[in-house]
This record gives sequence, structure tokens and C-alpha cells, in this order.
Amino acid sequence: MYKRQVLGNVNPDWIAGLSMDFTWKNLSLGVMFDFRKGGDFFSVSQMFGAYTGIYEYTAANGVRENGVVFGKDILTDKKFVKEDGSVNDIVVAPTSAFSDFYSNRSYSVIDGSYLKLKDFYITYTIPASRISKNSLIKAFNVSLVGNNVAILWLHKSNITRVDPESSMNSGNSGVGMESNAYLPTRSIGLKVGITF
Repeated sequence: MYKRQVLGNVNPDWIAGLSMDFTWKNLSLGVMFDFRKGGDFFSVSQMFGAYTGIYEYTAANGVRENGVVFGKDILTDKKFVKEDGSVNDIVVAPTSAFSDFYSNRSYSVIDGSYLKLKDFYITYTIPASRISKNSLIKAFNVSLVGNNVAILWLHKSNITRVDPESSMNSGNSGVGMESNAYLPTRSIGLKVGITF
């Protein structure tokens, strides 16, 4: 019989954003960073990915041939000790070690901390002096824009590199639960602004 226990807390310790805009002559640049510290989530992708051996870390550093030591080869962010209190050095067969991700759900609870480049833009504005006074066009600019551009950093417990903002669904039942979700879409586009 399983004993219920708290495995994590979905609420982040804190969140922050940083938006910066720069202008130099006719060029403008803007970036927005998003940072989250803390907030745990359960990753079904990590649980099944480890169990089936599809992730890179299930074969890294020869663990399939040489075996796995918990705390040294995998789950290095956690402390594993033997019964006598000494540091764990017991070598386990990789099939047993990675199947434990399925049977021991706490191995798939991930710290949701991240740093992302959320948005950026680079805009070039044609100077008014280059536009004829008799022209129908009064102002013209062209921009390269991006949204959800890159994940710059993830907590070391996120060994599968799952996006912490992915979830099962948009309802309350999906909070703190990632289940084989698609990554949020990155979009990069060109924007033209014309003033008549």
C-alpha cells in the first residue's frame, strides 16, 4: 500500500521579467527575458522516456555497458546514501535503474526553474530625409520579430530538457503535470510598417 507524500510544490518561489529596448540611429532592438525560480512539475515524458531508454542520458558515459550509480551517473542533483550513511557507490543494471523512474515517481518530479528569451525585435527605419516629400509614403520600417525564441537555461534536475511551461491541458487539473506535450511554438517573422 502506498503512503501519500508531498513530492513538490507547483508554485514558483518567484518570477521575473526583463525587457530592454535600444535605439541607435535608424536601428532599434528590443528583447524580453523571462525567468522562473522554483515550482515543481511531474514529467510523464521523463518517466516513460527513462523507462524505455529513449533519452540520451540513458546511454551516456557507457552506463548501458558499465551500469548505473544513483547520484553519480544519474539524478546527480539528489543525494543517495547506503544504509550505513556513506555515499552510494552501488552499481545497478541500467534496465533496473531506469525502470525505477516508472516505479518511483519522485524521480520524475522536476524543478521548473528556467531562463527564456521570450521575444525580440530588430527594426530598421528608413530616415524621413530619404523619403520624398511628394511621396505617398510618409514613413517606412522593416522588422525581424521573434516570439518564444529560446530556452537559455533549465534547472539541472530537468535532464530531459522538457519545457516547464508545457502541461497536459489548460485546466486546473493540468497544473504541475507534463505529459508528452509538444514544445510551445517558436515563431520568427518579418514585419513591414508603412505610414501613408
